[in-house]
Amino acid sequence: MTVQLPHTMRLAFHGYGSPEDHQVDMARLRPTERKYVELFRNPERRQASAAARIAGHKVLDSLGCNHVSVLPDDHGAPEVLSIHDGTTVETVGISLTHRKGVAAAVVSADPESLAIGIDIEDPNPSLLKTLDDFFTESEQSEIRALKPVHAVQRATAIWAAREATLKAIGLGFAVPARCVDVHIIDETTGTAKVHNIDEFPSDIQVELRFGTIDGMTLCVAWITSHSLQQLRNRRPSPRRTFAWTGIQKTFSIIQEERT
Repeated sequence: MTVQLPHTMRLAFHGYGSPEDHQVDMARLRPTERKYVELFRNPERRQASAAARIAGHKVLDSLGCNHVSVLPDDHGAPEVLSIHDGTTVETVGISLTHRKGVAAAVVSADPESLAIGIDIEDPNPSLLKTLDDFFTESEQSEIRALKPVHAVQRATAIWAAREATLKAIGLGFAVPARCVDVHIIDETTGTAKVHNIDEFPSDIQVELRFGTIDGMTLCVAWITSHSLQQLRNRRPSPRRTFAWTGIQKTFSIIQEERT
């Protein structure tokens, strides 16, 4: 598939599914990444998490960013850490996603657009039943003007764009879905506006790019108006405690990467 991204952004995919695939993937991860993946009780979630990190390393390796791990921050958003001292690699932004045996990662090396997000969604007619609850008025009008089959595709694309946008901000669905208003220009491009999020700027502008893979809709979103650090600094305290919080940057565990 082709997604028209700026030359400073790269996208990679990795398939998963069988126990043999997972065994190979786990062997390719850093020790700290394996420790994180093994925290998931659900086998499919473990496979998907490992595969997404393999996709991430494919991109990072192509950029010469080799001595790193991909682990969640305190909000669960992935970040790239140096294996030498556990510090965040601030020259790249990364986002991961997975769906139905396909994992994907996108990495930005553009200092002006490190806040990046990606999502894959499977077209689902049930989305049309949620328009009043989760879609903005302008999105609802756009979707309802289409024939049912096209309406499902458009609703799926908007939902993928919304999730990719919230990943780029670093919040995910910790905020109401309708805080993001998506405008799809054509089948491959779009924009989004973010509003009504406490403590966040009211003028966050987002660029969107769409594609398809195995019949599913993929969206990459990146923030063009604010830096990654500006957005991360405005996030509230995490609403829940991740099992990995407080462990990922412990130097004694990072030391395992050297062995």
